[in-house]
Amino acid sequence: MKLAYVLTIVSILALLAGCNAPVEKSPEMPMEDHQMDLAMKMHGGTQNSLDVMDFNIAFERPKAETGKNVNLTFTLTRQGEPLTELQIMHDKLMHVILVRKDLKHFDHIHPVQEKPGVFVVPYRFAAAGDYRVWSDFMYGNMQHVIDFDLSITGESEAEEPDRLNGLKVQMNAPELQEGKNATMTFTVTDADGKAVPVIEKFLAADGHIIIVDETLDEFEHAHDDTDDKNNLLSFEYTPEKTGKHKAWVQFNFDGNDRTAEFEFSVQKA
Repeated sequence: MKLAYVLTIVSILALLAGCNAPVEKSPEMPMEDHQMDLAMKMHGGTQNSLDVMDFNIAFERPKAETGKNVNLTFTLTRQGEPLTELQIMHDKLMHVILVRKDLKHFDHIHPVQEKPGVFVVPYRFAAAGDYRVWSDFMYGNMQHVIDFDLSITGESEAEEPDRLNGLKVQMNAPELQEGKNATMTFTVTDADGKAVPVIEKFLAADGHIIIVDETLDEFEHAHDDTDDKNNLLSFEYTPEKTGKHKAWVQFNFDGNDRTAEFEFSVQKA
């Protein structure tokens, strides 16, 4: 099992001292950016559940086949009781990211809490293959990113849909190097090259970016929160691994969600 921490020494001591204390934040209170300094990532693979700090997360892995609706179910418990103290993070209690292992067939969906501690989202897979499923949520003032693997049977191999609907997005980024922070910017225009300002919010941000590397070990979910209402989306990113990566940039325009995808490489520093 891999366990990656993004924690300072002071934060670790504070967390250990208070891990059994009740969470003071209400689940209805959205988290501010400066409160999202702590993150924990865990890899579950084919396991059905994981113990994470003071709670457990279980993934009810469905027998999924292309073209058929299934439920993706996540159950969170603490000492055998439902864990109910999740905090809202970008308009949702839980984000779920799906990516097939060849870096095709991406989606960003949101389970609903059907009963205390149980989050369910119905989904229909368009293409067969092996997928990684990331559950991303905030608990105890810490962001948790926990992934599980899921195999989809069937013969279907669908083309990825066009999710820009006539818009164009261009990536502008320096040469990306492992361990070095960089700013990635994306320019949004119409088909004629005219600037298209991003003035609507997508999940409480100007834009979201999800980045996954070719091994599926690196996962990044960042946001543009500048509220500058121009046609530029900007994200800070520090690559963890070298090699091929893929990014999906999401924003809202004219009342519809838009997604642009990009492939890029990260070099050794």
